Order: sequence, then structure tokens, then C-alpha cells
Amino acid sequence: MGSALWAPESAVGLRRVLTLVRGLPFESSFHQAVAGEAAWWTLEAQLIATLIELTDAARQGTVVGFAKQGSRPNPMKIPRPGPKKKRREATVADMVAIFGAPSGRN
Repeated sequence: MGSALWAPESAVGLRRVLTLVRGLPFESSFHQAVAGEAAWWTLEAQLIATLIELTDAARQGTVVGFAKQGSRPNPMKIPRPGPKKKRREATVADMVAIFGAPSGRN
């Protein structure tokens, strides 16, 4: 590919280079360098991880139904690649923006 890009006698157009790069498999070094760990998480892998978590949630519902009071298993959470989303607490202003101002009592 280097000779195709840099050799003047066998020059390749930009469209051809883009087509070659887009055709690389997700496991390639290029995708690993660009996307990092997320390159290994295809749509199928994400769907399987979600299915496993939902199956575990159904199992927990059964276990909690037959378990002693106060004992509850921890839910299974498969870590996903990418930046971690920070959760923030909702404020009163957020609630008013979503639901509107409270009306007077009758």
C-alpha cells in the first residue's frame, strides 16, 4: 500500500485509498489505532452483552422472590468500551423544566 500511495508511476486516487481503508476488518491495526477498545465491540457483541444482562435481571427477579428478606444479589453489569458517562443528580430546576411548575392546591 505504501508504494501505491507514494510511488509516482503507480499513483492511486484518494477514492481508491478510502475504499481500501473502509474495507479493512474491525480487527485490523488501523481500526484499533482509530477506535481503540471500541473496535472490538461490534453491534453483535453489544447485543449479546445486553442480552446477558437482561437474562441476569430475570434471574434476579426469581431469586429475590424466593430469597430471605433483605438479601439481594448484585446485578451483572458488563463494562462497555468508550468514555464513561458521569451521572449527575437532578435539581429542582431540572424537574421544573421537565414537568412544569407545581400548581396550587385546591
